[in-house]
Amino acid sequence: MSGSIGFRRAALHLGGLWALAFAQPLFELLGRNAQFFVARASTTGDILFLAFGYALVPPLVGALLVWLLGRLRPVLGWGAMLVLLAFCVFGLVLPPAGDLLGGSSLALVAAAVVACCAAAVYAGAAVVRAFVTVLSPRR
Repeated sequence: MSGSIGFRRAALHLGGLWALAFAQPLFELLGRNAQFFVARASTTGDILFLAFGYALVPPLVGALLVWLLGRLRPVLGWGAMLVLLAFCVFGLVLPPAGDLLGGSSLALVAAAVVACCAAAVYAGAAVVRAFVTVLSPRR
């Protein structure tokens, strides 16, 4: 599929992958270390701003970029979507790859290869795009 991708679909796909790769690990870490917020005298508003900002802003900005580039030229939007998807998969795969490879720099290479392969499979298989849709928060 090398056509344009709409803002809604890009936001859903990037949002689901961002949540798995980046938001959930950070929120889990902060949840186990509540003293982080106590030491900074964070208010409820501060915590909500951090949570919603970190969980929503990056995938929405990415989706906006995909949409805008797709309006200029559909292939640019599609390419941006694949790059952002690969970035999310890289972030998802790097921690376990680092654990398996003892923290060596080979983990970076392995995660990059997996991320590129994931983007290629996403581009070529409608069933994979459907699966990513299932991962995304909808209605």
